[in-house]
Amino acid sequence: MTAAAAKMYHELNIISTYESDAYKILANAQHNPLDRQVVYLYEQWRKQNYGNRNEQTVLQILKRKQDELGKLGIDLIILENPTICVIITPIMQRVFTKGLADEIVFIDTSGSCDQSNTCVTFIFAASNIGALPVAIILHANQTEEQYSLAFKTLKEFLENKFNKLFQPSVAMTDDSRAERNALKSVLPNTRLLLCIFHVNQAIWRWLWQTEHNVNKDDKQYIMKLFRKVMYSNTIAEAELNMSILNEDVKVATNYKLQNYLTNMWARREEWCLSYRHDIINRGHNTNNFCEASIRIFKDIILQRCKVFNMCALLDFITDTFENYHKKRLLQFANGRERKLTVSYEKFCQKSKSITQISPLDDTSYLIKEKTDVYVVDSEMGTCDCLSGKGGRYCKHVCAVELKFGITITTSLNLTEDCRQDLAKLALGDEYNPYFFQNITLDSNDVETAEKSQGNSQQQFTLPINEPDNTENNISTESSIQENYMITVDAIESEFIRIIKVLKEEPNPVNTQILKKYSSELSRLQTPSSIVSYMHDKKIRRSRKIKVQPTSISRRHQKQLPSSGRIQSGRPVKKKRAHNIAVNIDQNEHSAK
Repeated sequence: MTAAAAKMYHELNIISTYESDAYKILANAQHNPLDRQVVYLYEQWRKQNYGNRNEQTVLQILKRKQDELGKLGIDLIILENPTICVIITPIMQRVFTKGLADEIVFIDTSGSCDQSNTCVTFIFAASNIGALPVAIILHANQTEEQYSLAFKTLKEFLENKFNKLFQPSVAMTDDSRAERNALKSVLPNTRLLLCIFHVNQAIWRWLWQTEHNVNKDDKQYIMKLFRKVMYSNTIAEAELNMSILNEDVKVATNYKLQNYLTNMWARREEWCLSYRHDIINRGHNTNNFCEASIRIFKDIILQRCKVFNMCALLDFITDTFENYHKKRLLQFANGRERKLTVSYEKFCQKSKSITQISPLDDTSYLIKEKTDVYVVDSEMGTCDCLSGKGGRYCKHVCAVELKFGITITTSLNLTEDCRQDLAKLALGDEYNPYFFQNITLDSNDVETAEKSQGNSQQQFTLPINEPDNTENNISTESSIQENYMITVDAIESEFIRIIKVLKEEPNPVNTQILKKYSSELSRLQTPSSIVSYMHDKKIRRSRKIKVQPTSISRRHQKQLPSSGRIQSGRPVKKKRAHNIAVNIDQNEHSAK
């Protein structure tokens, strides 16, 4: 909240609180400071809590916060010259110790979060409910030196504190040379993959650059040939499609294009999907987990407002961002999120056609579907089909779960054990296992739960409505019929009253609307149609403030809501769709 916003809130609060004496208090500088006084107080508070934009004062504030956050279980590692902050909150610690960062991590950097333009690097792990944070790094510049120093510091700290290697099998990133070189040096055994969306976007933009001399009519054709290479199912198919692309006349006659494609093919293991079948990426071929999480950070956490400096960013990350993920985890733990359930039900429908399933050993299952044969590994959560090769959840895995009553790691079915694990991630030591148990318990489970809770804790029980057989509480058929007739008679009297009012005060202006209403009533022939008509005529109170009718008539953009306001400023031109496939199909430059 800015100084001006704080003063406005304070004055409105005075008016609503003191009412008749508000004008006296508003004139009293002791209770309602002047604008300049509020700005001065705000600057003093900001200086005390966040320092200024000077690097030395920022370091002093960070070191002071380091001790305060340490008492809350938040790890803050500070490096000087250059200034780098590695932040590991309690949820991030539990995500790492649970092993969620062992398979695949998503890494991306964003700027424009604070007024000093601090770079914020996010590291997320994949889970069956979405992205979960592993660490956040604050640094000044996106250089290879700072990335290497930050990743090395993070790796050493996690391994020393938890006695567990930080060596994910796969890391998904954008094509940032500095970031990827740093990851290669710090995590040499990690397979680095490129986000296929950004690869497509980069090539499409390259084709549209005028200095590369690619004809407009050829761009779409070349791009579609390249996408065939990217989405090939096998390595042999990818090599064949690449040779077709290189031998095409439109490519062979453009030296720059040919050289560019040759360089891209040299990095094929980073972006070509057929080269990813031997790794566990859980079906993730883009960096969308990071992209979506950064949007959440800017939209929800920062409210699209730049904070003051690195110290202010630290507060938002350790408080609001941490609580946001706690809330999301508890939503799934409490069974209040339906998205996974809906997806799981769809897989269950698809798996009904699979009937020939036989176990090969304790963890492997053979599935015969028409002419195809697949093997499901329940321990790794993988399947031989194209969809499940990288460990993505598929209908064959779902069929094995349903037939043998097991739960595989990547399952979309949130069982009680899954919800208990999510609650542990969210709450840590405050986690109460009995609160997240299923409502239906055996008698032995109830006795155990009551003993462990202790007499000092309040017991929550669901009220059970026992049937009451007394004559006073039984609604007989005659009384229901009597209530119905009383209600109908009341409606009849209201209609008589309305007709009487209309006849006593005739107004020819209303003839048209009365005819329309009479026509609607004439169509009501059954009780059900009458009740439906009454439901449709419910008054809807909108939260919008409608605009003037003359304002609507002057609009050029007729597709806007009839009563909604237009955002101020010059009307925007037609915006290109932020969809690389649509842009390629329409042979248009992609939106920036």
